[in-house]
Amino acid sequence: MGRYVVREAEEYYDMNECDARGYPVKKIRYTGVEYETTVDPEGDYVESGPDGWEIHTVIGQKEVQAPPLNLYKNSLNLIVGEENYVTIPDNHSYSVESSDEAVATAEEKGFYVWIKAVGKGTATITVTDIKSGQKATITVTVIPLCPDGNHPHMIDLGLPSGTKWACCNVGATKPEEYGGNYAWEEMKDWGNDTHCDELLKETHRDIANTKHDVAHVKWDGNWQIPSIKQIRELLENCESEWARLNGARGRKFTSKINGNSIFLCAGGNFGDYFPGCGYYLSSTLSSSNKDCIWGLSFDPSYADCIAGFSRQQGYKIRPVSR
Repeated sequence: MGRYVVREAEEYYDMNECDARGYPVKKIRYTGVEYETTVDPEGDYVESGPDGWEIHTVIGQKEVQAPPLNLYKNSLNLIVGEENYVTIPDNHSYSVESSDEAVATAEEKGFYVWIKAVGKGTATITVTDIKSGQKATITVTVIPLCPDGNHPHMIDLGLPSGTKWACCNVGATKPEEYGGNYAWEEMKDWGNDTHCDELLKETHRDIANTKHDVAHVKWDGNWQIPSIKQIRELLENCESEWARLNGARGRKFTSKINGNSIFLCAGGNFGDYFPGCGYYLSSTLSSSNKDCIWGLSFDPSYADCIAGFSRQQGYKIRPVSR
């Protein structure tokens, strides 16, 4: 595919310069309209430009129109506090404007339009190519994650089992906080310790709703550590994507059933190692290895269940309720 620069020009007679017959010399001058395209244009003059560009000069009354501005997305569904981006074509300069900054703000950064959800509602982000004047819009719909600031809340994702997921982790005061690092069967937040030497010697197939369930003990009795079955239900019934909420990176899980969302921050595991990844403990012991626990693992490219969580390490916990 070729790359072309189209520039508009017009013919005029230079009254200060005459040819051999004494007539004013016909010349061309540029109108200042110039744009880039990958569509091969017709031109009166074609010349080689830098880096493989062809420069087409179009003269006179020909209808010259820049190609439409195509964005990679034209709509976003965000939760309040979430930041996301839309990729824009490179090698251009743009201006961006929000129809309602109380709902969403927008800023051009390199090859992206970064959008931050501010409040509930719908806003239109208009992106304008400064050279060609072509415009494109992004419709941004924003909903709150929680009804108020009194966390934790039960978030109804419409799951078949009736399970409700908490809006934040054990040890956290809001959804974007990491919270504590808890080993299986233990109540202590191990923080930055990498080895839990108080490991209980009892072995249970599942510790949900028992004295070894830190969510059940530290929160009220309506909460528990999710089982691996409940984590699988979350993955099967939600779309998930890498996201950023109030500066914290993680994955947003949005229900395919009712459109509600939860956000799980990528706080790593014990000692907050691997901060670009998320490791969330389940209540379920591996059937093949009594020293390993099932859990949810994710990074920017995937989210899945694994049975390789060590009983001697601390992980994040996101409680559930019914």
